[in-house]
Amino acid sequence: MTQRPPIVTKPPVARVLVVGLRREGTSEVIAALRSIATPGWLEQSPPRVWTSPPTPDEQRAAMIDPGASASVAPAIQLESTKRSFLLFECVDGPSSLGLCAAVRFDAVLWVRSADEDTELDTALPTLELARFLGALPAIVFVTDSERASRERRDRVEREAREALSLAGFASDEAPVICSTGAIEAASDAWRAGVAALREALDQRVPYVEEDTFVAVEVRDVFDIRGRGTVIVGAVVAGNPRTTEPLELLSPRGRIATTIVGIDIFRRPTPMEVPRSAGLVGLQIQLPRDRVSPGDYLVTPQHGAVATRAIIEGFCWQNATDPSLADPLRCVTSAAARTARVVSSDPSPLSIGAFTAELRFDVPTPLVHGCPLNLRREGDPPFATITVVRTLD
Repeated sequence: MTQRPPIVTKPPVARVLVVGLRREGTSEVIAALRSIATPGWLEQSPPRVWTSPPTPDEQRAAMIDPGASASVAPAIQLESTKRSFLLFECVDGPSSLGLCAAVRFDAVLWVRSADEDTELDTALPTLELARFLGALPAIVFVTDSERASRERRDRVEREAREALSLAGFASDEAPVICSTGAIEAASDAWRAGVAALREALDQRVPYVEEDTFVAVEVRDVFDIRGRGTVIVGAVVAGNPRTTEPLELLSPRGRIATTIVGIDIFRRPTPMEVPRSAGLVGLQIQLPRDRVSPGDYLVTPQHGAVATRAIIEGFCWQNATDPSLADPLRCVTSAAARTARVVSSDPSPLSIGAFTAELRFDVPTPLVHGCPLNLRREGDPPFATITVVRTLD
C-alpha cells in the first residue's frame, strides 16, 4: 500500500489590520509595501482621496447588510523573504468596520499623516476593536513628514502613543516610523521609509501559532454528478485536510463527516488548505440536503449547536436608540441568526467591551473563538462578539 507523503506546512500567515484615512495615505502605503521588494520600482498607487468624511446617512447605507448576507473585507497578500501577511484595509471610520470585525488579527498598522489634523476619538474605537480581535503589537507609520515641523511630528507621535495606550496596546514598545520625501514622486526617502516599515512588520509581528482546530463556514452547496456533495466555504481557522474527521454544525444538530477532496480556485488541487486560501471547494461525505449556507465544518468538540450562549463582545458604534427591545441578529458571511440579550454587563449598545448572555430563537451553530458581527434588525452592524461557552 502506497503511503501518503507527509504534509509540509508553512508558518501561518499573519493577519494585519491597516487603519487610517484614505486622505492620509493608507492606499499608497499598501501599494508601496507590495512592491518594495522589487528594486528600482514602486507599484503605481491609487490617487489620494481628499474628499470630506462620509455623512452619518452615508455610513449607515454602507454598513447595512442587505438581506441575511454580509460581505467579508478583501485581504491583500504581502510576501517577503521572511514572512507572509494578509493586509485588511479598514479606512475612513465606521463605514468599513462591519467588514473587518469578523476576522482575528495578529497586529495593527496605523497610518497617520503629519500634515493632517485627525480627531483621535474617531480612531480609538477602531484600535480598541483591533485589540479585542487579538492584535498584540501595533505599528504607526506617519506620512507627509517633510511637510511638518519637528514639533508637529513629535506631537503626532505623542498623540499616537497616547491613543494606543488607551486602546490597550503596549504603546512604549510600538515603533513610530516617520516617512520623508514626497509620496507622489516615489523618492528615495519615501522608499527608505516604506522599507523600514516592511522590516518592522517582519520583526515586530509575532509568529502566530498554528490553529489547533479546523473551522470552515459554508457559503454555498452543490450536488455535482460523479463527485457528490461539494461545498463552497471560507476557512475560518486551521488547515482543512482530506480524510480528517470533522463535524457539520447545523440547526438540525451535529453530524460526523470527512473531507474527501479539496479544490482551491485557480490553484492546483492540494491535500490541505492554507490559512490564506480564501474561498475553497470541499467535497464531503454527506447528502446535499443535509448541508445549508451558514453551517460550519469544525474539528469535533470545538463547536456546538445551542440556543443559549455566554459571549464577549466589543461595541464600536453607539446606538441611536439605547433599547434592547428589538431582536438582534448574529451575522456571518452566509446567514443571520436572530437572538435576544438576556443579560449584559455593561450595555452592548455603548462603545466598549461587554459580556452578555444571548438566547437564540432556533438552535444555532456556534464555533468557539470565531468572531461574529452583531446588529439590530434594519440597522448596520455595531459590535463583534465571540462565544465563550454555550449553556445547553
